[in-house]
Amino acid sequence: AFCVSPLGQWVVSGSEDASVAVYDLNSSEQVAVMPGCAPGETGPKSGHCSPVLALDVHPSEPKIVSGGQAPDNTIKIWAPVSSA
Repeated sequence: AFCVSPLGQWVVSGSEDASVAVYDLNSSEQVAVMPGCAPGETGPKSGHCSPVLALDVHPSEPKIVSGGQAPDNTIKIWAPVSSA
């Protein structure tokens, strides 16, 4: 799966390895990656545990939503962590 952010700054791709990657559209640099889960890892803080089949980007905020294939069957919402 992949999508381009509504403001045109990012390309977001989902992978068969269960990761989600974000690329800067202007520089073609990878700016973030959300890895898939480690073997045996589960819970709300883990990534997908199966291929990522669906993606979308919030129209004005730096948030991404992704959906994993069965048996994962989860939807994840990704947002930057504040360093405050």
